[in-house]
Amino acid sequence: TLRRAVPGVAAAFAPGRDALITADAENNLYEWDLGTGRCKWRRKETWATGITCLATSGITPRSARQLLAVGTVSGNIDMYDISGETLPREPFKTIKNLTTSVSGVTFHRSGELAVGYSDEKKDAIKLLHTPSMTVFKNWPLPNGPISRVSQVALARTGGIMAVGNDKGRVLLYSLRHYEAGDGAV
Repeated sequence: TLRRAVPGVAAAFAPGRDALITADAENNLYEWDLGTGRCKWRRKETWATGITCLATSGITPRSARQLLAVGTVSGNIDMYDISGETLPREPFKTIKNLTTSVSGVTFHRSGELAVGYSDEKKDAIKLLHTPSMTVFKNWPLPNGPISRVSQVALARTGGIMAVGNDKGRVLLYSLRHYEAGDGAV
């Protein structure tokens, strides 16, 4: 059992080590050692107006660092390099492309693609190329079928992204870079 004084709002397992990263309602981030149950570090996320979700990626042949994505109420996604022993004092990049509260973030297993989305606004989904930390500006297309995103999943093999929406549909998108093993780890 991991204990803290403030209610938790998000959690993600740390890649490549026996640890869990959590966030609480007062914007504190923690790393917990799962072997001992002890807190390894705690850091106030001063950049966030409220943490909504966490996601992590591991080191792969295509990504030289472990990343922590912190989704916020303001629509920002703060990116931290968690390759070291402790969390850096500030994010190395803040993605400001969503304008409503971030509902979720997920990484492709290669570590080179992240997807952030909000269920509060139509077509509020962004794809991020993590090596360059740039958002793909040409997607989604205006007036497309996405609607309000409720969930996103990236296939472990191949190049498929599933986007669930408020209309009860799951839209499947082909990510050609990852098809037939290209880009897969």
